[in-house]
Amino acid sequence: MAILIPSLVLLLMVLVLLAPETTLELLMPRVPREARPDPDRIGMRLVPSAGIFVFGFALFQGWDTYLKRVPLHLSEGLQAKLTLGAGLFFLLLGLFACLWPARFMERTVEQLRGKVGALDSSSLAKLTRVGKGFGALLLLASAYILRLSY
Repeated sequence: MAILIPSLVLLLMVLVLLAPETTLELLMPRVPREARPDPDRIGMRLVPSAGIFVFGFALFQGWDTYLKRVPLHLSEGLQAKLTLGAGLFFLLLGLFACLWPARFMERTVEQLRGKVGALDSSSLAKLTRVGKGFGALLLLASAYILRLSY
């Protein structure tokens, strides 16, 4: 149970992040499409991003409990400070990728620099999903790394 609940919530947050239009379809089936809020607003990206980061901690803690494993902690020294810095870097990079996926992909992929504005809507949607997927992975990595430094 310690693994199941965080895993399901994490899966739900990733699905909400990757498919906000479908989420609005499920939450507001009787509201006409014209009256629904914009699925690409910042709240539909910020809340799942924060949920992925927070429930990532719970997921890794649940795995440690399930496997009867003592979690590794770095409490002092240069390695602990570097771990904290790396965790915060991945957290900020993951938030940037989840909140502004097209900009993230444009800055990280050299072939896309200056060409994102010229993409058609289907290519831009695919690029956005890939950027959000990378962001979710970076948020999970930051949760794991930051667990080492507390």
